[in-house]
Amino acid sequence: MKQIDFLEKRRLFIELSQKRATGTPKELAKKFNIQERVLYRLLDSLKTDGLEFRYCRTIKSYCIDE
Repeated sequence: MKQIDFLEKRRLFIELSQKRATGTPKELAKKFNIQERVLYRLLDSLKTDGLEFRYCRTIKSYCIDE
C-alpha cells in the first residue's frame, strides 16, 4: 500500500468511526479495497499512535467516543 493511500485510509477510518458508520471489519476492508488482515494492521497503527476506538457489536461499527 502506498503511503498516501495508507494515510488516506487512516483519515477515512477516523471520519467513519466518528459517524459510527464503518460497518463490520469485513465490510470496512471491502470499502477500503484491502484484505481484512491489512485492515487490522491499519487499526494497530492507529492504536500505536494513541487513537482510542472500540468496536460496538450492537451497531456493528467502530466508534470513537469524544
